Amino acid sequence: MKEENIFTLKDVLKDLVKSCLLLKKWWYIIVLTCIASSFIGFSNFETELFDAETEVLLTNSDHRPSNFIVSERYGFEYSTPSLTGSEFGVIVKSNKIIDSVLYSVVEVKGKKDFVYEHFYNFSLLEEKNDNLIRSKKVSFCRSNLQKNIEISNSNENIIVVNVKSHNPEFGIILSNLLIEKMILFIKKLGLESEINFKTILTKKRDSLANLTGDYHKELLSKINLQHEVSDLKIARFKSNIEVLSWPDIHMKKSGKSILTISILFGLVGTLLSSLLIILVSFIKENI
Repeated sequence: MKEENIFTLKDVLKDLVKSCLLLKKWWYIIVLTCIASSFIGFSNFETELFDAETEVLLTNSDHRPSNFIVSERYGFEYSTPSLTGSEFGVIVKSNKIIDSVLYSVVEVKGKKDFVYEHFYNFSLLEEKNDNLIRSKKVSFCRSNLQKNIEISNSNENIIVVNVKSHNPEFGIILSNLLIEKMILFIKKLGLESEINFKTILTKKRDSLANLTGDYHKELLSKINLQHEVSDLKIARFKSNIEVLSWPDIHMKKSGKSILTISILFGLVGTLLSSLLIILVSFIKENI
C-alpha cells in the first residue's frame, strides 16, 4: 500500500514562509504590476458621475380663466395645454427637447461651443474622431444624454430631473437647459392652444355680428368679453412648470470614484502577480 501524503501544520507554515520569501525576492515585479494595474484603472474605468438635480412642480392650473365666460354648451371646445407628471417624463427625454439642448451654444471652462461638442469632448471614448460629421456626433450625444437623464417623482405634481455628468459644471448647464427648453415648449403649446381658441371666438363673433335677437346679442356680448380675456392671457401666458430648486455646484456623486477604481485594480494586479510568481516557482521545482 502506498504511503498517504499527509500535510502537517509544520509543512503549511514552511510553505507559507517560503512563499513570503519568494515574494520578497521579486517585490519589484509586484510593485510594478500594482502601479501598472492602477494606471489601467485610472485611464479606462472612470465611472464617477455627478448628479445635477432640478426639482419642479407641475401646477394644477390648466390656463383656463376662473371666469370662463363662454361654456361648452355654446359649441366651444377648449384644449388645455397643462402637463402631467407622466407626460413630463416622456417629453423631457424626447428627441425634440434633447436636440434643442444639444444645438444650444454655451461656455464651459472658458470655451464657447455647441452643447453636443462639449458633450462629445466630455464623453469617455477610447478613440475620439474629431472629424466625425456633425449628424453622427449629435446622434451619439442624443442617445447618451437620454440614458443619463433620470426622472423621479414623490407624487404626480413634484418631479426631480437628475442629469448625470462627469463634469459638475457641465451637468448643471445641461440640467438648466433641459428645464428651460421644456418650459418654452409647453408655453408654445399653450399659446398655440389659446390662439386657436381665440380664432374660433373671432369667427363666431363675426358670424353673429349681423344677427338680431336677445339670444344672439347676449352670446355676442359674452364672446366679446371672452375675446378680451383671451388677449390678456396671450400677453402673459406661461407654462404650468414651476421650478422649486435648481442644481448647485455641491452635487452628490454616484458610481465608483476614480481613486476607488485605481485602488481596486492595484490590489487585483498585486494578487495576480503574486500568484503567478508562486505558480512559476512551483512548476520549476516539480518539473
